[in-house]
Amino acid sequence: MLWGIGIVSVTNYSILSLSNIEFITNYLGFFLPVIDWAYTWIWNVLLDWVLSLPMVLHQALKAIITTWLGLWMLRKLS
Repeated sequence: MLWGIGIVSVTNYSILSLSNIEFITNYLGFFLPVIDWAYTWIWNVLLDWVLSLPMVLHQALKAIITTWLGLWMLRKLS
């Protein structure tokens, strides 16, 4: 998430215009064969939707959900 915020702050991208696929294409190009492979196994509409989400907001939401899930699991184990 911090990498995305840094890119948004020093480039012409805004928080809502830097999508996941733009980020992967421009900064993680070596990961594109994995994305192409994923299109053969995952529902294309779902993958298009996930990759079109704004990267910074997607990462923030993912961090909130995984933190909540981890805290919930720790409470269940206690």
